[in-house]
Amino acid sequence: MTAASSAPTGTTAPPVPYSQSGVFFPTQYLGTLFKDSGGFLHYQVSKVDVTPCIDAYADFASFCEGRGIDLLYVQAPNKELKGYTVLPEGAYNYANANADAFLAALGGKNLNYLDLREQIIAQNLDRESLFYKTDHHWKTPAAFWATSQTVKYLNSDFGAGLDADGSISDLSNYSQIEYKASFLGAQGRAVGAENAGLDDYTQILPDFPTSLAIWTSLHDGDPDRSGSFKQTIVIPELLAGDDPTVNRYASYFGADFPYLRIENYGAGNNYKIMLVKDSFGTPYGAFLSLYAWELDMVDLRGISETGTTLRGLVERCAPDAVVFLYNPESFDNTMFNLK
Repeated sequence: MTAASSAPTGTTAPPVPYSQSGVFFPTQYLGTLFKDSGGFLHYQVSKVDVTPCIDAYADFASFCEGRGIDLLYVQAPNKELKGYTVLPEGAYNYANANADAFLAALGGKNLNYLDLREQIIAQNLDRESLFYKTDHHWKTPAAFWATSQTVKYLNSDFGAGLDADGSISDLSNYSQIEYKASFLGAQGRAVGAENAGLDDYTQILPDFPTSLAIWTSLHDGDPDRSGSFKQTIVIPELLAGDDPTVNRYASYFGADFPYLRIENYGAGNNYKIMLVKDSFGTPYGAFLSLYAWELDMVDLRGISETGTTLRGLVERCAPDAVVFLYNPESFDNTMFNLK
């Protein structure tokens, strides 16, 4: 994820009383962080011109249409939630305004999108439980919910025919393992646990039988791992021990790889999804892999490491649908390097 910390275009950054307020925190690498009224840490995100992102995405949409591939943009939320988050005086966050401008342009071009921010409101989800206070990412149950919303869209609008009996999207068919006060996220590590506190971490594992294989690079040899969801997807060392600075969030897959392929031998279908993601897509992709025969995950921040391009990967993998999942802080040239 890219977080901008400069002032919005055409404005001057407001004065920030770092040391006295306990609300604003200067950090060496992450820029200015601030704490909202609920104790959640945020980045200050500038207003950006999303026109280049729109143009690149629309051009890629034409590429997919020419190959009969469905395309869906899924807008993940960030921690500034409409009707809930109260920012401190002097703070600014233009992330949602940037996302609004992007989605408005997609609608004007009749391109498919799913705005999870609006679904949070429509379904009246518990806003307190969606995000970590010390990290910019959503919690594992929120990512699980997001995959179920995506699959509903793939079924209703693209006729994907996934999870016909609803069992995969039913959270009661999973175990939820709680690690209390065990996680200090990237934002919390920047300002210290004494200023941020500690978050609980939840691991979600399917209780039903699973059989998967995973490749962590672009090759056709033996998989890197195979077996159950837990054996294939979960990195247990990131859940072990008492050190809260260990990145528990990455316990699904272990990192943001430029490319991952997951084959699901128990899917009962031959549907193939390509997921173009930022870091929000790590747990989201883990759960999405349970629905389809093949899931190819692409992170454009490392696309050059694959020796190909996104379009080259689409040609190679021949997915039925390409799904973009980005949070509102990902509108930059790197994340929309679609050629």
